[in-house]
Amino acid sequence: MVERHCQLAERMSSGLAREPGIRVLNKVELNQFLVRFGSAEVSKQSDQTTRDVIAQLDTEGTVFFSGAAWRGMWVMRVSVIFWATTQPDVGQAMKVIIEAWRRVKGKIEESGNFS
Repeated sequence: MVERHCQLAERMSSGLAREPGIRVLNKVELNQFLVRFGSAEVSKQSDQTTRDVIAQLDTEGTVFFSGAAWRGMWVMRVSVIFWATTQPDVGQAMKVIIEAWRRVKGKIEESGNFS
């Protein structure tokens, strides 16, 4: 089970990292990694963008990820831990995260505040 979770976390990390504007900030260790939306640099805008994506995911209720302060910036914590998680589950989670990111990014671009 642990080996499967590690593989699923690596798959999810790689899939998310392919989406422009989604930054995976660390090498997947075991079953966990950190994600930032917008810039990987420390900035209030990317902190807020990351919070907004997490809030969007919370509102939808399909997946749950928490946020945390890490190295002076706000990040989304991803942990693949539920014993029944499958590859299709990870695929669905990636889809939901990417869609939430694109919605938040679209709102930012509409407001003219996207850098």
